[in-house]
Amino acid sequence: MSTPFMNNGRFLVSKVVAEVDLKSSIQRAVSLIGGLDKVIVPGDKVTIKPNLNTADPYPASSDPAFIKALGEVILDAGASKLEIIDSSTLRVLKSGSIGKPLLNIQKLVLAPCLKTHFLAGYTGSMKLFVGWIKHNQRIRMHARNLQPKIADLASYFKPDLIVMDARTCFVTGGPASGTCSSPGVILASGDMVTIDVEGARIIQCCNAKNKIDMDVWQIPQIKHAVELGIGAKRDSDIEVVE
Repeated sequence: MSTPFMNNGRFLVSKVVAEVDLKSSIQRAVSLIGGLDKVIVPGDKVTIKPNLNTADPYPASSDPAFIKALGEVILDAGASKLEIIDSSTLRVLKSGSIGKPLLNIQKLVLAPCLKTHFLAGYTGSMKLFVGWIKHNQRIRMHARNLQPKIADLASYFKPDLIVMDARTCFVTGGPASGTCSSPGVILASGDMVTIDVEGARIIQCCNAKNKIDMDVWQIPQIKHAVELGIGAKRDSDIEVVE
């Protein structure tokens, strides 16, 4: 899979220090990988998928200020309509039901907030699509083989851009509560595997005891995504820009 955000066959992922002005920080993260004009043209309808896990505050769920700033950046790029779609609750995956509006998405921007997850290992970009599955199916999905199911589900979507909020993240526990760390960065990429690999490495740098204490390419979500051919397959496929 290729995206507009590539350089010499490598998937680009930016990593910037988040400033008080979130809008400027997001703009910088996106500009480092090539800019929004690569995927958004005037008149586009853009859908943002945030992380609304529970009513618990950020980083359990997306920071409203971050989503607002991201929306402003997208509108400034010329989008004519912006919608935010999610719901909250709790090939291995044989079927799943999603809402009808999700079938008519024109441009898709994922806005994950990075954190550990006691069942999934971590929440990055691929895990977000679980939030679009019908509630009773979502509960069953968590019963077993959750991590490969996450990659299965994500393989059906092709986001145009991913902007990850890693200013504060859970490094143990999650998704609703846990031990926090403050890496203080924002990441942007066009590839889910690439940004999840770099996000997982950020969590690992915090030296906490969690379920992703292993080579990132062996984390079950990422390993299965590689098997499915979603995006990057190895470190040499990735270029980090700061």
